[in-house]
Amino acid sequence: MTRLAGNLSDKSREWWIHWILRIAVAGEFIGHGAFGILGKEAWLAYYDIFGISAATGRDLMPLTGALDIALGVLVLVYPVCGAAVHGLLGAFHGGAEAARGRGGLGAGRALL
Repeated sequence: MTRLAGNLSDKSREWWIHWILRIAVAGEFIGHGAFGILGKEAWLAYYDIFGISAATGRDLMPLTGALDIALGVLVLVYPVCGAAVHGLLGAFHGGAEAARGRGGLGAGRALL
């Protein structure tokens, strides 16, 4: 039985960091996307910051969640432009968090 990644004990520290961050970013997107598809009520405040009504926010939430999941898969499969996309979306998310009086660093910002 051969491994696609080869012998894991031969991998460099950079290889391990790259894959840990790649999986973390994908997990962050996929996890947040799942909450978007489920329609988490607390997220309506993020739409409100940009002037989007709660009713429209409820309609957009599953679409936003599906986009997050797609970006999570993209980062996992082909991370080159996924990291840039995450940086842009992370900036919007960070601004929304700051406007709500909350903040924090997502795992994806470590890739930038």
